[in-house]
Order: sequence, then structure tokens, then C-alpha cells
Amino acid sequence: MSSKDLVLIAKNKFVDLVKETSSPLLWEKEMSFALQAITGNSALEKCNPNSITTAMVNVALTGLTLNPKKAYCYLIPRGGKAILDISYQGMIFLMTSQLNVKSLHAEVVYSKDFYKQVTTEKGIELTHEPDTFAKDRGEIRGCYAIAYLNGGGCTVATLSEDEITQIKATSQAAGSKYSPWSGSETIANEMRKKTAIRRLWKMIPKTERIEEAAEGVRVFDENHEAKFQKPVQDVDAIFETEEIEYESMDDMKEETEEK
Repeated sequence: MSSKDLVLIAKNKFVDLVKETSSPLLWEKEMSFALQAITGNSALEKCNPNSITTAMVNVALTGLTLNPKKAYCYLIPRGGKAILDISYQGMIFLMTSQLNVKSLHAEVVYSKDFYKQVTTEKGIELTHEPDTFAKDRGEIRGCYAIAYLNGGGCTVATLSEDEITQIKATSQAAGSKYSPWSGSETIANEMRKKTAIRRLWKMIPKTERIEEAAEGVRVFDENHEAKFQKPVQDVDAIFETEEIEYESMDDMKEETEEK
């Protein structure tokens, strides 16, 4: 079965989920983006056929486009499966579009940066002054993510480099030469930011909209893999669940053909 055939199996369920969640995603475009990612990528082409179909369903569940220009999420091979990996940009999009967050950003803090965080009766006051153009900013001290809420105020999640290292050690993919952690400092810093944003998710107030959305999708991001399941038991665990998976290709065909 060709990659296109595997992607097409998910069409009916994809379209149904998009309707249920009022997502702006269009099947034709997402199919095109998926085929672009798979074609010529030998590792993805060799992945379990079921996982390619499942990954496309997960695109619909999150409402995140595979458009590479957006850089919200990607189809990547992991352990013989094609999985949907959500970037930290994708996480920011989810929070600002589905949670009570006005804006959000994350930064890595170096030893030569000026960093001060104070908690007062008015809330958290954070000052970070990095010398962006310095050739040597010192050693990495940690990372933080800050969300500015629509109603005023902010929420901050901080992790020391030791904490990040411990979290990294739990990733099955961390030791692989293909892991983002094994890349350049710039790429590894993206993973640090993603780790801080994941922690921030559990800290910010949830809106009724995300409570309802959570009934249709939980996002799993352990080991830097994004997977989904329905229904949701715990909204705060939206990044920590298991994947929707079909026993066989025939199971999914039967479900989609019935519709």
C-alpha cells in the first residue's frame, strides 16, 4: 500500500473530527503536507502503516496544521512508528488560541545574563536582560516560560538546568544521534523552551473552551512524542496520555466506511 493510500484511509475520520471541533484545517492541504513529509524520507516510509494513518487522525484532533511554514507540528519516525511531534511553537499556538493566554514566550537563561524574579502582592515581577549579541553568554543556568493572561497578570514556569537534565534523561530518544537534544545548542535550546512550556501548561487557568476541547483530545508529549486519546480524564494531563490506535487497518476502514 502506498503512502498516499495510508494517508487517505484517515480521510473520513479526519473530516468528521474537523467538523466536530470547528477546526479550520482542510483535508486536501494536510494530505499534501503529509505526503511531502513522507515522500523521500526512507525512515517514515518504513514506519508501521497503522501509525501513519493514526498520525493523520491526530492532526485533526489537535487542530494543528502540518504546514512546514507554520512549524507547529511534524510527522517524524520514532521506534518504527510515524508520530505527530508538536513543536513549542505549536504548544504556544494551542495555549493562546484555546486558553486564557494573551501572549507567551520562553527563554533560556545564561550565567552572564541578568535575571531576577520577585513575587510580590501584585504578582510575579520578572526581569531578564540577556546580551543577545555576546559571543560568550556563559553557562546555561536554566529556562523559563511566561504567559501573560487576558485578564491581567502572568504565570511563570522555571526550570534549572539540573531539572532539565533530569527530564532529558527520562527520554528514550535522548541518547539517539537523531534526537534534538543531540543537535546544536540552538536546537537543544528549543527543547529546553518546550520543556518549560509543557510545565507552564499545567499552571495556567483553564477556560470552558479548553475543558470542552479536552473531551476530544489529550496530547501526549513524553519523550518528545505527541499522541492523542479520546475521551479526556484529566485536563491538566493534556500533554500526557496514550495514542489512539487501531488494532488493524481493517478496523479503521470499517469505522470510516460506516460514515
